[in-house]
Amino acid sequence: LPEADLNLVVRDELALKAAKQLEQDYGTPYLSAGMPYGIEGTLHWLNKINEVLPAKNPEAVRQEAEAVNARLQFRSSNMQSLWGPLWFDNILVAAPPSEAAGIAEAVRGEWADTGNLIIHFTQGTALRPKAATKICIAGKDDAAMKETFENWSGGLVMGSSLEASRLVRLKKPFVNCNIVLPAYHEIIATDLPLCGIRGAAYLFERIWNAKLSACMDEVKQTN
Repeated sequence: LPEADLNLVVRDELALKAAKQLEQDYGTPYLSAGMPYGIEGTLHWLNKINEVLPAKNPEAVRQEAEAVNARLQFRSSNMQSLWGPLWFDNILVAAPPSEAAGIAEAVRGEWADTGNLIIHFTQGTALRPKAATKICIAGKDDAAMKETFENWSGGLVMGSSLEASRLVRLKKPFVNCNIVLPAYHEIIATDLPLCGIRGAAYLFERIWNAKLSACMDEVKQTN
């Protein structure tokens, strides 16, 4: 560790304190880059790293990102022509800080529209993503978090089975997309990532499929 040229911190809640201590003890600089979610989010993440650790061929990555993004936009346009825009009245993102902040920015900034995006951080953090309409921190804003569930009127829930189970008990309507464990109502047997360019496509797919599942339920109820 003392011989490292740079410490890259992707989870502030786990490693930022240690990175600061190593800088103080050994003079090793660090970069707090967060986690790369979404296409634009991943490119921004790579650019931050490239400023201190220049990549050999950043153009190849940019071209791959553009190709994947074009494919996602094409798929999205097709689905929108059939089912309408990827709109949710409310979006709740509940996860550890690095995941929640990155996913919230990607979802609202790149793919979905919403009138209200709430983040429930599962632990304390200084992160304040601009995508959020409201931010609650577990152990500090528990009353406000309770109000989120009690006043929930429908929308996309991105969290674990803990949030889903709570809304089920309250008989609240919601569309579910698991992003963290525990997951009790679906099986996750693959190691597909949510981060990076490949992960962006997977996350995009999961969000759209959550919406489409809800749309199909509505169709069944009207027939």
